[in-house]
Amino acid sequence: MKRRIILEIAIIGVMAALAIVLEKFSFPKGDSYLKFTLYGLPLMFVGCMFGARVGLITGVVSSFVMQLTSEWGLSVTSPLWMMAPICWGGMSGLVFYLLKRKNTIPRMLIVSYITSILATLLNTIAQIIDGLIYGGASFAISNVITKLPPRLISMAILGVCYALLLFVLINRLKFLTKPEETEKEEQDE
Repeated sequence: MKRRIILEIAIIGVMAALAIVLEKFSFPKGDSYLKFTLYGLPLMFVGCMFGARVGLITGVVSSFVMQLTSEWGLSVTSPLWMMAPICWGGMSGLVFYLLKRKNTIPRMLIVSYITSILATLLNTIAQIIDGLIYGGASFAISNVITKLPPRLISMAILGVCYALLLFVLINRLKFLTKPEETEKEEQDE
């Protein structure tokens, strides 16, 4: 049991750090409405491999650091912007659990798209509220109208990429979650 907790803490730290780094390397940079980033992949991986609770914690850790290191820093709307990474980790674990933790490409597509749609919805809500607070109603509405279609396009493309990468990663790293190996190691001590 002790090794399992240590493993979870290590995974949370490593995957949160990986998500933070991947978020900084989004493409293209700047004010482009069409953004491709793989920062959700380590969060989804943790959610699927270790469950919604560990995915949620990883999302909280990574999103807080992302807010601290963003060009805007912490603001009134930071908790809203933190919701999407939390969703990437927690919701992916919940959906994967509801799909009986079976790793097939169609199921990973379901996990990927449900999580992506919810994360996009949460970011859209954050954009609207951010726009209302800092730019007014017309700014908020025009901001969402201009940015949502390209964001949906990138979500559709990245959803397939996430699903395929998750399928491979979970197959290759499933040994990390085998409880019988962890229990056997603890008995050997």
